[in-house]
Amino acid sequence: MLRKVVQHGPSTMTVSLPIKWVKENHVQKGDELVISEENNRVVIGTQRKAKKNNITIDITNLNRNTIMFYLRSLYRQGLDEIEIYFENTETIYYDTGKQVKVISTIHQEVNRLIGFEVTQEKDQHITIADLSGTSDSEIEPIIKRIFYLMNDAIDESIIGMRNKNYKLLDSIEEKHNTITKFISYCLRMINKKPNSGKCVTGAYHTLCSFDVTADMMKYFVRHVVQAKQEFSKEGIAILEDISKLSEMTKDIFFKLDLQKVKLFMKKRAEVKRKINIFTRRKDFEATLIAYMTPTVEIFRDLVETKMSTTDITEVKE
Repeated sequence: MLRKVVQHGPSTMTVSLPIKWVKENHVQKGDELVISEENNRVVIGTQRKAKKNNITIDITNLNRNTIMFYLRSLYRQGLDEIEIYFENTETIYYDTGKQVKVISTIHQEVNRLIGFEVTQEKDQHITIADLSGTSDSEIEPIIKRIFYLMNDAIDESIIGMRNKNYKLLDSIEEKHNTITKFISYCLRMINKKPNSGKCVTGAYHTLCSFDVTADMMKYFVRHVVQAKQEFSKEGIAILEDISKLSEMTKDIFFKLDLQKVKLFMKKRAEVKRKINIFTRRKDFEATLIAYMTPTVEIFRDLVETKMSTTDITEVKE
């Protein structure tokens, strides 16, 4: 949609508002509009509270993980209130082969959704809702926080494996849950306040990459704890290299520098060579190291995303 700019005097310009948007938002003569600047865009909105975005769902016969991912996806899409109905009080948790309570599953997921609370609860009906309202928080500081949490999780995993500290390794799952909370919250903010452009697309891609990396860390550590696997010095060294790549990715993401990118690419190539040699052993340790290999490419992808969403002409060489 294109609109012509009209000059009024030496310092005032106006542009007409789309009539469809005016009608939908009940804008009238004399109303005050909120105008904010976002890079080269001007965003116009009303001061009226947005209409609540509610939905009613039936989760009967869904398994535990599907229920959790379903609720998480609705939260991330920006739903404000979710009425949940179910016929059975228990559902299957395929990972353990055991039955779990549906209500407990819902509560567990709600605890990972910042701002959401259970507002009504019956035997076969639960309502969850956003009690915090739409947040005006900036996404970038939260993404930085996720980076720090991710690096801490990797470093603590290495310390736990080196010292056979399985309690420390068990705690990594809590870090995973915290990371998932922040990821879901950021994705929700993006969807609640949609804005086209490469910056938002890059942020969405970055958050989804975090999600995959956090899951890989969780399952990697879970396998180590279950097997009580003792790692060799060579295996620990590769994990330390992966940690270093994570740290380098964070530095590049906070401040893009082409020399840092060059060093990252060199380190990535070195780590890939080490992994290729190490995984030829075909033992359990090598299998676990191979499981973590995709994180190397995820970090590379994050670096590329940063470069694609930054004005590269202004970046230090």
